[in-house]
Amino acid sequence: MIGFIGLGAIGFRVLELIKPFRPRLILVYDPYVSRDFIRLSGAIAVSSVDELLTYSDIITVHAPLTAETEKLLNIERFKRMKKGVYIINTARGKIIDTDALLWALENGIVKAAALDVFDPEPIPPDHPILKMKNVILTPHIAFAASKTCRMMDEYAIEEALRILRGEKPLWILNPEVLERDNLRAKIKIGGE
Repeated sequence: MIGFIGLGAIGFRVLELIKPFRPRLILVYDPYVSRDFIRLSGAIAVSSVDELLTYSDIITVHAPLTAETEKLLNIERFKRMKKGVYIINTARGKIIDTDALLWALENGIVKAAALDVFDPEPIPPDHPILKMKNVILTPHIAFAASKTCRMMDEYAIEEALRILRGEKPLWILNPEVLERDNLRAKIKIGGE
């Protein structure tokens, strides 16, 4: 059985890619996705992370990092997993407690892990996980697909054009800079 933690756009795409391999069952835990959608996707919705962990042979993480999901996979949760489970995390490093994962790998609870994200990130060169033979690590570059790069270019151009037209950018990470007098005069903020 394959267990999905999170069924957003990426999780759903991975689920679609797995279907041709005809897994016995696909379990999904995502409290923000309807049970009907999960069922129509060809999976079974479970009520809790713990239920998913109990039955899954492979666990793949596709959830956002939130207060709810930070260290979601911790020592207590690893103890609930089937012995010999495989863990895949392409979401966010902090969803998995790294020390707990190391413990689970060393104690045979987790047979192997494939990680595209880490905590801490970047991973220090002397981190013990780098020496483990049952761990595959890849740099967090999922964004680097050609379609994604093209979209990033388009977003950047659209934002630059908005600013040149005197409009407020849509995707701003530091909105406090818009309050600076020299920018307020150039960008229309809140209909000013």
